Amino acid sequence: MVGNRNRVRWLIQHRLEREAKVIAALSDSPATLEDLIPRAYADVKPDFWPYAERSLLAHLIKLEREGRAQREGDGWRRGPAGNGARLV
Repeated sequence: MVGNRNRVRWLIQHRLEREAKVIAALSDSPATLEDLIPRAYADVKPDFWPYAERSLLAHLIKLEREGRAQREGDGWRRGPAGNGARLV
């Protein structure tokens, strides 16, 4: 049971760290998923970037709901609350 809790804690921490990298990859100018992958997943081998793209999209959709990312055409940019604050 303790092993499961530690694994869940690790997964949550990993997702939060990745979210921070996704936020850092965003700028005021729109960028496509293809442009954002190398910035947000620089620590992942390029062979795995096609898989990471789905995770990136999930992060961006979550951040969009929070006002921290904004979709613009085929691109994504920093949202109105992109400094880390959350819109309620």
